[in-house]
Amino acid sequence: MEKISNIKQLPLKKMVLNINHTVMTIAGANLGGGVKIWDCAKGILDVNMADIDITVYAPASEVKNPILGLGTVVGSGVVDALSGTATFEDVVTGFAAGVLTGTTGSAYHFIKKGEADVKDGTVTANDIFLNMAIDWVQSGDITAVGTITLYYRILAL
Repeated sequence: MEKISNIKQLPLKKMVLNINHTVMTIAGANLGGGVKIWDCAKGILDVNMADIDITVYAPASEVKNPILGLGTVVGSGVVDALSGTATFEDVVTGFAAGVLTGTTGSAYHFIKKGEADVKDGTVTANDIFLNMAIDWVQSGDITAVGTITLYYRILAL
């Protein structure tokens, strides 16, 4: 058997996640929230890339850009960014998604590089969450519909 000396030699796996979830309920204030999108494959994971192709719906138009990210812990708390808690965006770093246009929906398509560190899916990082945060103006449900495709490697079981 040939010895693998570089993780890039390991096969890249693909997981397509169909998203149709209420991500969070907002109430016109700084708030982070999220929804579980994947119960990870068990093992030590290296998420190489995420192709995020979703439409986000809000009760009405927002005046600021929500921050979207993928993390191993659900976003929560009185925050207007995901960067305050590393695990809110430790799979894909949070990024400004563009102003939400409300009930008509705002389509976002981003291809983002995964974080450099690996996730221990055997113990702690068993789940991946779609997280959002902003200083919300409106009140009601924020919903995401579309697909998130993760490209990853399993380094060890």
